[in-house]
Amino acid sequence: MHRQKGNDRTLSPIYVFTSRASLIALCLGLMMSISAPLSSQSLSNSTFEDIEKRAAEARDAKRLDEAATLYRQGLMLKPNWPEGDWYLGTSLYGLQRYDEARDAFRHLALSQPGNGQAWALAGMCEFELKNYPRALEYLSRAESGDLGGKEELAALVHFRVALLLNREGQAEQALIRLRPIVAAGTYPEVIEALGLATLRASLLPSEIPEQDRDL
Repeated sequence: MHRQKGNDRTLSPIYVFTSRASLIALCLGLMMSISAPLSSQSLSNSTFEDIEKRAAEARDAKRLDEAATLYRQGLMLKPNWPEGDWYLGTSLYGLQRYDEARDAFRHLALSQPGNGQAWALAGMCEFELKNYPRALEYLSRAESGDLGGKEELAALVHFRVALLLNREGQAEQALIRLRPIVAAGTYPEVIEALGLATLRASLLPSEIPEQDRDL
């Protein structure tokens, strides 16, 4: 793997996911590129076909507001349209409209309970909304579901589950998930999470008082 000169930091998937500066951009890029395990369905309605085409064009051009509007229109015509739920969710996530994105991902996950990717993204939305117990529930479902072989997504899910377990007072369970992450590299966010679990401090890294961060 490539090493960055100067700080000798290995650019592993764990670092990419836990780096605060790149997390949102990487999440969006990952979600826009994932091919979720969805069931393709024939589209018989010409109006629906037109909406689907325009929505895909808007999504590819990163016109997320337009894409979200079109996917909503398509779902009104065809409520059981898994691709529509998925891409509506990713478009709304990119717009940081996390409550609406969560609803789209949750609708997809409930219709496909084994779809770990949908549960993962629903959980990420709940995390952004600070609905931590629900985020832990959804991300735990993602761990036991099908993540489509996405190593980076799996790493992010495990890391977030560890953070939330520690926040719930389950430090030992958090440490079980953090140890493999630590083996991949000792990065600031990982060190903070490990330190919190070791000290049995039921906080997220973002909740550490500034005066206690060095400790």
